[in-house]
Amino acid sequence: MPEMNTVSYQSRILMAMQIGVSAVVALGFYIISGLWLDAAAAAYGGLSAVFISVLLRMDVLKAERESAGDPSRGIRVLMVGAAQRFFAVIALFVVGLVWLKLSPLALCVGFVLAQLCYSMFARVTQNEIRSAGQENK
Repeated sequence: MPEMNTVSYQSRILMAMQIGVSAVVALGFYIISGLWLDAAAAAYGGLSAVFISVLLRMDVLKAERESAGDPSRGIRVLMVGAAQRFFAVIALFVVGLVWLKLSPLALCVGFVLAQLCYSMFARVTQNEIRSAGQENK
């Protein structure tokens, strides 16, 4: 059984949660509108958020490796990664809205709720780390 506090394990849990939220949102849009394109748009938005989370994890791991010799290199990696993720979100939205002609509301709701899932998971994880650190004192 994997260690429950490892980054890899937590990343898999987060990805599963984001995919689950995306599926529920897509199902909700399908039930409400009756259009599978609305469900596809919500799923696309949610999976875009998952992709951005994966990019963030890769950037953090790379920054950890790079900062071993020089901490400023790790910071540069994170800054470049933030810019890349920003442009990736724009590109994913342009593809979804312009090229695929997906529903803007469904796409945005799927993306926002999956990102909200990421934010809540990060908050809970930080609180667990803090409480574990206080117990060890």
